[in-house]
Amino acid sequence: MRKEDRKVVSLIGLLREKRVITEDEAKQLLVLEPFPQIFS
Repeated sequence: MRKEDRKVVSLIGLLREKRVITEDEAKQLLVLEPFPQIFS
């Protein structure tokens, strides 16, 4: 994983923990390029 991708994933996780975004919104962001992560 690229450094930029790790930063974005960390930011999304922080926003989720602080309840700024919902779990569904976090998943939607994580499946977007350039850092796709597939959730099942």
